[in-house]
Amino acid sequence: MGSNDAIQISYFDKEYRAIYVNGSPALAAADSEGVIEHDYGHVPYVIGFSGLGNEDKSAKPEKQAVGLIRYLRPLLRSESFAYSVYNIVLKAHSWPITFVSGPGAGAIANIKLKFGKIYEKPLGVTIEDYVKSPPPEMVMQHMEYTSSVLSASGAPRSVRGLPEAGVRSGTDRAQIMGQAKLKYDSILEQMQLSTAKVMSNCTKIAD
Repeated sequence: MGSNDAIQISYFDKEYRAIYVNGSPALAAADSEGVIEHDYGHVPYVIGFSGLGNEDKSAKPEKQAVGLIRYLRPLLRSESFAYSVYNIVLKAHSWPITFVSGPGAGAIANIKLKFGKIYEKPLGVTIEDYVKSPPPEMVMQHMEYTSSVLSASGAPRSVRGLPEAGVRSGTDRAQIMGQAKLKYDSILEQMQLSTAKVMSNCTKIAD
């Protein structure tokens, strides 16, 4: 956080509410502790989870507040690492290090290369490129495999309009799409439930 950032804390229960900014009460009509009474009769906040998490005896909200990428983080790190390795080796192969030796080597080192220009190489000067091996295919294969796993876990090919390997008939494709959509059913159900609670709270406030 920057030096000018403010931390705001909002408190609500069925009878009282309070807002603090950087530890100081922000409600003008509040008492000395920053608390003010309200007549909502309920907490006007709705907490909804995606349905992708787990609920255990600890009842920790971070166990339930799970998104599609929560359990994909190791794969994301693996994909990023493979891409970095491939990118670094590819750059080293595309722009190799050049060694110049012999009389007049210092003058060649100071030459600024321009397209189409002809340079005279001093007699006895040897020019040698240090070319590293190109990135191994296994790096690219690993990166592509990791990307396919990430894509399939976050959004299967069938729900993105892409064909599935080995699927030719419309019936099989419909079944696969139905199975893929099950991943999002819990999210949609939780969204509908949370929206219903919000609308119910709005009705109570209006009354």
